[in-house]
Amino acid sequence: MPPGHVRAMLLIRLNQLLSGRSGISPELIGALAEAVRTGALPLVHRLGAIGTGDLAPLAEAALALTGERPWVTGHVPPVPVRAGDALAFMSSNAATLAEATLAAMRLDTLTRASHAVAALTYVALDGNPEAYATPVHEARPHAGQVACAAEMRRLLGMHQTPKPGRRIQDPFGLRAFPQVQGPALDAIHYLRDVLAV
Repeated sequence: MPPGHVRAMLLIRLNQLLSGRSGISPELIGALAEAVRTGALPLVHRLGAIGTGDLAPLAEAALALTGERPWVTGHVPPVPVRAGDALAFMSSNAATLAEATLAAMRLDTLTRASHAVAALTYVALDGNPEAYATPVHEARPHAGQVACAAEMRRLLGMHQTPKPGRRIQDPFGLRAFPQVQGPALDAIHYLRDVLAV
């Protein structure tokens, strides 16, 4: 598993365990916290579980904390496994959540970049500002669409009424950008809300 993914998995699992109700021993939680604090990363494979996909990565992480598996970077002193610790530590979807969280962060970067590309395309084509006008999007105020149009106005410096464009109607990709990008922004926002919980 890539280092960033392992780090995210450990952090998510620590956050889950610190919320309580797992029955896990404080020593194991402390060792996990120390690994996160110091940047120690256990050797974790992405694949290898039968059934729930997070069992093998979490088992490898727990075994590293107990001194039974190797560390790729750093290490923490081994801690004993108490009765019930193993099941409590592995009863999580932290690896899947880590992958989803990292993907959501990449999607944020890509959507910001796509706004910049669309704005540069607008400038290059001397676009018609009506496609991003506030009244247009207030008529159908889907949250992502409104946010996209607002971001386009911000990037293009449309603080007052902009001058009309060269054409009555721009190419479809330029004039429909908020309506197409908006649902993607809504989906990413929903994903982030789910991941935050």
